[in-house]
Amino acid sequence: MVVKNIIFAVIIFLFIGGFVAYKISGGEKTQTAQPYIEVDKYSVNLGKVSMADGVAKTTFNLKNSGSQEMEIKSLQTSCMCTTVKLIIDGNESPIFGMHANPAWKANLAAGASAVLEVMFDPNAHGPNGTGSFERLILVGSNAGNEKELQLRIIGTVVK
Repeated sequence: MVVKNIIFAVIIFLFIGGFVAYKISGGEKTQTAQPYIEVDKYSVNLGKVSMADGVAKTTFNLKNSGSQEMEIKSLQTSCMCTTVKLIIDGNESPIFGMHANPAWKANLAAGASAVLEVMFDPNAHGPNGTGSFERLILVGSNAGNEKELQLRIIGTVVK
């Protein structure tokens, strides 16, 4: 009887230990090797943007936290008053806008980062183009989590 109880206890111990090890290792979850895009923020408030001061700039920091190289396929803005360029390892892309989008692609290695520089021209809509604004920036890639990353800038144009 004692031997049966010892064997039963060993079986229970192995079962519980196996279950705990299974859960700790991630269970049935399988991850496929793919790029994964991260961004430090999704929106920037430029506040009051003075026409007299000219172009306002801000940046978004992008990172490929995946295990495969990420291809940046497109950059685009929602208005001609806003342009962007991508900087990877000190190399700058062409300038992209609403319509000015050259045939260009870039690769971001696994674990690497890039800076997306955004330029907003408060004078693009003429001398009466004051008031609040919201502009979108779209980053197209082969990232497994977000094929088209949508960022935005907001603010108020003042004379």
